Amino acid sequence: MLSKYYMESLITCTRVTDCSTPSSIDNGNLIYTSTLFGDTANVTCDVGYSPSVDVITCTSAGRWDSSPRCSPVGTKP
Repeated sequence: MLSKYYMESLITCTRVTDCSTPSSIDNGNLIYTSTLFGDTANVTCDVGYSPSVDVITCTSAGRWDSSPRCSPVGTKP
């Protein structure tokens, strides 16, 4: 029979939902270190462009929560 301490040490949690690499965006970049549930990617745009959102997040459904765009400054994203 295993001791209670030993049984508890066998329990681990891992994030397994993966959103895969986010799609590239025209006139900008996505900066991220991981693509697992809860991870985020920062949206940066080239000079003269502004992002539709600043950050996207990997959801539990395995998809990024937004499809960011970089639009020319002075236009609606």
